[in-house]
Amino acid sequence: VSIMKHGNVNKEYIYSTLTLRETLISLALDSAVTAMSKQQFQEMEDLCTKFENVKDAASGASLLYQIDHHLSICSSNLLLPILFSSFKIPNCILFERYLNNNGFEPMQRRNRSLLEAMQRKNTELAKKIMKESIEQTIQGKTEIYQDKNK
Repeated sequence: VSIMKHGNVNKEYIYSTLTLRETLISLALDSAVTAMSKQQFQEMEDLCTKFENVKDAASGASLLYQIDHHLSICSSNLLLPILFSSFKIPNCILFERYLNNNGFEPMQRRNRSLLEAMQRKNTELAKKIMKESIEQTIQGKTEIYQDKNK
């Protein structure tokens, strides 16, 4: 965490973090999309609405983490929330970097698309949306490997 906050993080570390996140989020979506209660879906919508209105990258990063974590809880897999929690700080740092470098709009679009897929109970589409978002970052199509603000 100290290296991520204050040092130059190498691409391999970022790649490893993102590929693990992709695997965990896919696992969460496998059961969360169809098992999610109306209340849990409303909580997901509320998190996405909060993200639409946030102005600073640190708060936005925290909300993006909360979205992922909420999905892990909704999956009913007892270990997924623990795994997501153990990567909270690195993921928040990378989310903050992403938002500083790319703005909020790409994630706002992703969240809207994800909510729509989830509302239709379309697990495969929800997984595709998340996979494409993470893959764009892994491949460098959305800037994260260098922090433009430093």
